[in-house]
Parts: sequence; structure tokens; C-alpha cells
Amino acid sequence: MTHADPDDPSFVRMIAPDARWGLDNPDCLYHYAPVAPGRTYTVTGRRGTATAIELQVNTGHFASGDPGEWHALSSLSDDTLACDDEGSFTVTVGPGESGTNALDSTGDASFLLVRQYFGDWESEVPAELTIERVGAEFPTPQPDPATMVARLDLLTTWMTAGLAFWDDWMQALAQRPNELTIFVEPDENATAMHGLVYGVGAFRCSPDEAVILDVAVPPCRYWSVALMSWFNAALEYHGRQSHLNHTQAHVDSDGVLRLVITHDDPGVANWLDPYGFEEGGLFCRFLDPRITGARTDAARRRPIRTRRSAPCRYGPRHPRGAFRHPQAPPRFRPPPLPDMTVQPHQVQVRHD
Repeated sequence: MTHADPDDPSFVRMIAPDARWGLDNPDCLYHYAPVAPGRTYTVTGRRGTATAIELQVNTGHFASGDPGEWHALSSLSDDTLACDDEGSFTVTVGPGESGTNALDSTGDASFLLVRQYFGDWESEVPAELTIERVGAEFPTPQPDPATMVARLDLLTTWMTAGLAFWDDWMQALAQRPNELTIFVEPDENATAMHGLVYGVGAFRCSPDEAVILDVAVPPCRYWSVALMSWFNAALEYHGRQSHLNHTQAHVDSDGVLRLVITHDDPGVANWLDPYGFEEGGLFCRFLDPRITGARTDAARRRPIRTRRSAPCRYGPRHPRGAFRHPQAPPRFRPPPLPDMTVQPHQVQVRHD
């Protein structure tokens, strides 16, 4: 409803700890800005120190519930984003743009999505970002009634077709509970982060059970495991350990990550708290993994062990008996918010 004008765009946080949806990653800051075909935009900022960053021009809208409409037109990530010695950058977004720090929006471009992946939530610094349309006129007019009706229609679609899409997906995954398909690569033009490979599944855990997941983690820049609700929203992670990443979990000496899903704290390092849900999604992310063997053969199903609750002893205990690994940062703070100050128009007054 707001922040939807491609003639006067601004970056807004489209997913947050209190607004979780759309298979969100608790380690990611998602910033959204509307764009439109035929227009050119300038994005300026400072890189920060997040583990990974990507700027991506997309078509469609996630509220539609129709992934056939969602396509990535172009993207810039760490290996292609050029910054100066202070980490500052300028990116041009527009039809036919090419070269260094350029994003081609040729086609039905509708929004620019910036993802920042964090490993250590305590020490990594988010990027500073601003966006401005080239040739914008000020003051910006109020949206007309037809525009507001279209926005209301989109909101209604999000609450109906959008929810139905995620429900249908979980219905399919739930047919094979406690089974994980790993190393699933998105389609070439998918809106997923470039270089990201998934593990996809569903968990089912009654109050008297423990679900035990073993994952041989490949070498990669970043990895994480997260529990999701039935509608593929990340479970509460601001005050619960429903998610772990490569800086927080304990990997055994044999290279295997061993996780335990139970409703009560079993006193182990890699406990995942389902927040009272007996069913939900289970998703892994691997960024730029080095997978041995043919990538086309990498996607495979793995059963997850289930047993009646009993004392579990995977991983080292925290000296005080807490559930997280001793080297993990506190789990009760989301990634920091960047400085999102926008200065689309400045007026200078001179007194000669």
C-alpha cells in the first residue's frame, strides 16, 4: 500500500522479525524498492561487511502467489559489485544498461531487491543504501484512486492466492515428513540469490519425539538451517533458537552437522526449537557450495531419524547448560538495521 511508487522509490524492509513470510531467511536483510519499465535509477551506498550482498532486478510481485510471474532480469553480487577503497558504490539501473555496476531492467521490471546475508549478527555491518529515479520531478503527486484500487487488489491477492501458494507447497512437502532433499538448484532466472543451493523438506515432531538431522556440510561461503511455519514463514527467531548458521552451529570433526528438533530443550548445542509446532518446513541454504561430483546428480533425498524423546548428547554442552554453541553470538538480536536515510531532493539557499 505504501512505498510502492516507482517514480519516487525508497528502500524499505520487506521482511522483518515481526513480519516474517515468503520462505524468509533469518540471516538476511531484505530491502525492496519499486521500479518501472523505461525508467532509470541510481543506487548509491556503502558495502558494509555482511557475509554476502546482492542487488537483483525482478518482474512480477511476490504477493501474486504465481511463481511463473517471478523472474530475475539481472543481478549484481559480491563478485561483480565494484566498490572504492572506502566500500562506496554507485549502481545504475535501467533499460539497456551494461558494464560495471549496471543492472539491465529491460522487460517488465517491477522491483529491485537487495539481499544481505549475515553470519555473525553481532559484528557484521549492513550496507547503507539510497535509490533515486533519474529525472524525477518534485513534489511527487498523490496516488490517484485507480492506483490505490490496484494496490488494494494486490493486497487482497496476497492474503488469498499468496497464502494458498505456500499452503499448497507445504501440503506437498508434508506427504514425505522428516525427509530432506538437499542441493536443489533454483532455475537460472529464478529470483533466488545467485549461487544459492537449497535443502528442502518438512518436519513432523510430536511432543514426545525427537527428530534428528545429519547433514554433511560442503565447503561454502555461508550455510544455515531453519524451521518454518506451515505457510513458510520463519519461526520466531528473535528469542528462540529455530535457526542456526555456519557461525553458530557446531559441526563435528567428521564434517557432519547433527541437529535435534524437540519441543523441550535437550541440552545440546544444535537444538532447533519448533516453537510448539508439530509440523512445518525445514530448509537449508548453501551459498556457493563446492559439491563433489556432477551437480545434476547432487539433489537427493535423505531420511531424517525420528525417535521417542530421550537424553541426547550431540555436540558440546555450553558450560552453563544453555542450548547454543559456546562460540555462537547471542540468539536474541536480529541483524542490525542500516542507515536508510533517503535524500531524493535537496534545496540549497544561498545568501550572497
